[in-house]
Amino acid sequence: KFDADTRFADNDHRKNRLTVNVINTAKEAMQPIWELCSRYACTPAQLALSYVLSHPEVSVVIPGMRNRSQVAANTTGLFPLQPEDRAFIEKTGQEGLTGLMDLFSSLG
Repeated sequence: KFDADTRFADNDHRKNRLTVNVINTAKEAMQPIWELCSRYACTPAQLALSYVLSHPEVSVVIPGMRNRSQVAANTTGLFPLQPEDRAFIEKTGQEGLTGLMDLFSSLG
């Protein structure tokens, strides 16, 4: 949900970690995954929550919610993820997010 124009307060721990470079790198790395949203007619948050719930070992997800609209968004529109889409997400994560994780590590 962040973009290059996002600014964090000086006392927000994300200020030094979610730099413009990190945000842009994450957006680029996640783009193939977010394209699944059109297939499922869902938001990125709904896709992410549905992915977590697609694991048989997981029975509940507790996402952060700050207001009523986030509560509604995080408790509706969830769906069973097709096994091939779950595999695609995992493969993309393993292959495409390594650079992003290295970038995070370099920021401390």
